[in-house]
Amino acid sequence: VGDIGEAKTIADRVRRNFVAAAAGHAKDDLVPSVSAGVTISGDPDMPVAQLLAAADQALYRAKANGRNRVECAEAPEPVAPAPVESFGERRRWRKAANA
Repeated sequence: VGDIGEAKTIADRVRRNFVAAAAGHAKDDLVPSVSAGVTISGDPDMPVAQLLAAADQALYRAKANGRNRVECAEAPEPVAPAPVESFGERRRWRKAANA
């Protein structure tokens, strides 16, 4: 996928195909539909959890805006991972705490 527009086009194609395939299974007021949220990032180090959170927000926006639609989320800003202390730093911290 090259950009968010292409991602939305693919998701919308899946949505339309599902709706068409499910149309014969609708009963009374129950009509199957698909709502989707998509996002994309050019950062290969972007944590998957951040991408999923952004797509999830877009999904809820799709449902709030009438369902059976695709909404896009801007790529989230990467969150810097917490610094990892070395074993030596941890040992020095424990010695100081126990002194």
